Amino acid sequence: MGPRKIKGLLDSFLAESEGLEWEIGDDPQPPRPKRDWPHFHASDAGPPDFLAQINRAKDRIIRGVEHWEQTNDTDRKQPWLTQDHIVNRVAEIALNMGIAKTADLKQWRDSQEKTLELMRKLQQQIEACPPHTLNALDRAEWESLDNVNYPETLEGRIVNQLGPLTALMHSLYAIELRLSDGLRVLQNEIQARPSGRGAPPDVAKTKVAIGLGKLYFDICGQIPPASASTEDGVSSFSGPFAPVVADVFEIFGWGYPTHYLLKAKEAVERQQANQE
Repeated sequence: MGPRKIKGLLDSFLAESEGLEWEIGDDPQPPRPKRDWPHFHASDAGPPDFLAQINRAKDRIIRGVEHWEQTNDTDRKQPWLTQDHIVNRVAEIALNMGIAKTADLKQWRDSQEKTLELMRKLQQQIEACPPHTLNALDRAEWESLDNVNYPETLEGRIVNQLGPLTALMHSLYAIELRLSDGLRVLQNEIQARPSGRGAPPDVAKTKVAIGLGKLYFDICGQIPPASASTEDGVSSFSGPFAPVVADVFEIFGWGYPTHYLLKAKEAVERQQANQE
């Protein structure tokens, strides 16, 4: 084989290699991996308790993820997220579903403050009793078949051994400490919430919508569209993203998510602007 023929074969091989390299580099990501999604909600039987609502919402998000993946097979720019990563993200979003409204936190705080005040007044009234009354209240009952006041339960006998009044005062003090700790946590949470003009009207709704928006972007590589319209006072939602948010809101009786779809869109846009 002469030098010219060898050179021709090498040139041909290089040309094919360059073409092959271009074709490989231009190919989309590998096909969507097979998923074996977990199922969270067991049954619709029984009362709609909060845990069942959360599990129904998680199942609806997973179905949404399946749809998002199937409609974004051909023009993906990033690797596929693992199933574990997606399920963990869904679980994180679900945690926000239990966040209480600021108004509810304030109501709980006021209720606990009243309870704490009543307990302190009870302690003061007991301590103001004369000594012979306190001694009578704290006297233990003798164990006897003839004594109808002797407690039958183990808990009652422990209290009897301690002295009913002593047990009560220790219990009141322990509950007072827990109420005080709980009040501090509630107050800190209330103070940490945004207030005034521009504050989110409901933290749970805001965090769930934004969490879904960021998950949608990570899967689809697109800003979540706020596809909502209103006709004759009835809102409707279209596109791949908005119906998922609307269904989750419906599960919890949160009303229409129109305002929160916009918040999700703006949050993802801010996230992308900060990364550029």
